[in-house]
Amino acid sequence: VSTQSTGARVQEKLAAEKKVLDESTDKLFALKEQLQSIPTELASKRREMSVVQSDIDAQRAAYDEAMKAKEYKANELTLGREFYRKYLGLDFQRVEDSHLRFVFTNVDPADHARPFTFAVFVNGNNAYEIVECEPPIADVNTLVDDLN
Repeated sequence: VSTQSTGARVQEKLAAEKKVLDESTDKLFALKEQLQSIPTELASKRREMSVVQSDIDAQRAAYDEAMKAKEYKANELTLGREFYRKYLGLDFQRVEDSHLRFVFTNVDPADHARPFTFAVFVNGNNAYEIVECEPPIADVNTLVDDLN
């Protein structure tokens, strides 16, 4: 084996090691650049997170306020309904999706608990229709026509 051939192999090995060293150095510089950009990106992400959290807090506050208003309105409606039922002898009942039944008591002086009822809904022509009436009223349709 000649010295020249050994020298060539050493040169090839050195060249390969230099290539590996150069690639590692390039990777190291790339990682250093990434490392330097991390604090800026982190600060940016924290600002974004703060904005999102503020939006969430605002939405939560609006939701809570809407729920309080809904609860207040429901309570007021319940109190109003109770007032009508207790003092006027009038109650409202949902019969079907779009039907509402009115129940009157305290009408018959001989039997204050006796119910007088009718159920009504608004049809496709935006007019009232009576779907039940107890006890029956002879001219209920004429009365409804006058109402519409």
